[in-house]
Amino acid sequence: MTRFSISAVAAALALTVAAPAFADQLASKAGVAPGVYSDAQLVELINAQADDNTLRVSQILGNPAGVTFSSSN
Repeated sequence: MTRFSISAVAAALALTVAAPAFADQLASKAGVAPGVYSDAQLVELINAQADDNTLRVSQILGNPAGVTFSSSN
């Protein structure tokens, strides 16, 4: 293995180990239980809370699966 390959593997391993802790921190900041929402949902929730967008906060909290509903039939 080259020096770059070893560094890349080490970096990937570090990110894999750190990812759950980061997600838990996001969940804590958003005020929700860890493991329920995706990282993207958590970031969106935190932003909606900061903007005092209660409608968007309710939409995210009411749909942890992240399913998008269509209004057309």
